[in-house]
Amino acid sequence: MLDEQGQRIVRHVEARLLETDQPEPVIQAAGAWLAVHLGPEGYAWLSSRKTLQKVDHDRLEQIHFHSRRGNRAGQQIMFRLVLSVRNCGLAQWRHDHPHQAIRNDGYLCGHGLDTLLGTCGLFDGIVGLTHQAKRIPRLQDFLTKLQQVALPWFASTADPDRLPADVPDATLLASAAELTEWLVYCGATRQARALVERWLTLAPDNPAHFAVGRELALSGAAPDHSDRYPGMPQALGWTATVLKVA
Repeated sequence: MLDEQGQRIVRHVEARLLETDQPEPVIQAAGAWLAVHLGPEGYAWLSSRKTLQKVDHDRLEQIHFHSRRGNRAGQQIMFRLVLSVRNCGLAQWRHDHPHQAIRNDGYLCGHGLDTLLGTCGLFDGIVGLTHQAKRIPRLQDFLTKLQQVALPWFASTADPDRLPADVPDATLLASAAELTEWLVYCGATRQARALVERWLTLAPDNPAHFAVGRELALSGAAPDHSDRYPGMPQALGWTATVLKVA
């Protein structure tokens, strides 16, 4: 429940939402509107990046607004919501251990909201604000989706002890190597092993892919760009071997 100041801010932002049909001001107002409602959870609107962001020590939780191609004043105002988690400490660890790292930034994991909703419709995870009368109801709908789906997803990736059991299958399949690196960086070797064991059971081909990456690491070779690229199934075998968690 918003306090009186929050309600005043919402009224001001809603006026901005309804005063123009230019895509950029509408998207900026939508971000500000969601920031007011997610502010108690720690999220703030970064207008220059079109991103809602929560900072918790080294951890960044981000909700990116990706404008749709074809946005035109009076014709189309749409954007896709994409979630990501980054960690500044992990970025430094990767910089200090380049021969053990799968990438050189702080990225941990991420998805389009549609992936977490478990849907594959053309417009799932896309916020459409073309029509003025539908803007506030659409934002209210996506606020509910963020509260019920996105925030629990962020929480599932935040605790090293709980992550091996809590992180969704889709996230583990997409970012297993990055998650394993983060657990090792946190000193959670046992949890990293549990995560690897779970990943091996998620798809029939995963053990074979893992073996390819493992053999590459044991031979002293580094993966080529395609094998090392985040999300490639061979990457976890390489990472788990060089980090000695498998």
